[in-house]
Amino acid sequence: MQKQTVVITGKAFLFILQKIFEFGCLPFEVFDQVTTHGGFGKRTLGAALSGVRKRGYVKIVRTRHAPNPTLVLTPKGTLRVLLERCKILSSQETRVWDKKWRIIIFDIPEKKRAYRDFLRQHLRSFGFKKLNKSVWVTPHHINPDLIQLLWQLHIKIYTRFIVAEHMDFDRDILKKFNLSASSKRI
Repeated sequence: MQKQTVVITGKAFLFILQKIFEFGCLPFEVFDQVTTHGGFGKRTLGAALSGVRKRGYVKIVRTRHAPNPTLVLTPKGTLRVLLERCKILSSQETRVWDKKWRIIIFDIPEKKRAYRDFLRQHLRSFGFKKLNKSVWVTPHHINPDLIQLLWQLHIKIYTRFIVAEHMDFDRDILKKFNLSASSKRI
């Protein structure tokens, strides 16, 4: 029973972050209205809201123009939402290959090594395969959230995306994606 509660609270946690991301901010007075569509109980949402605040993903803001408390994503929260959206969209990727390769090339400076390692780690989960340390390829369309994630990390200026219709000596890559030169489906 405990494990199921943790999974449900985790889903509610991501649901809250996603709703704040969609709306830009979420006033407390509409929190109940917006979150009722998620199918979570008030206690679950309360626990999830407490969790997102404790982890620093959300902050509560009061301003002169909006005296009622409003939930706002922190940069850390925005990053978490973008990562989750990239993972979800990558897993729902269309399976018809248009015979084009999407390639990301990056040259991230040594002083930003942590970001470079972070990018490499997550490119795998987004459906990319390594061609070279700083060149990754996928037959899938590039998720716009990935580009937004790169901007959020302040490393987009070190990256380039290429769409290629032909790549010579591509047998190894075709094999990595279980494709053949004549295949239409992935």
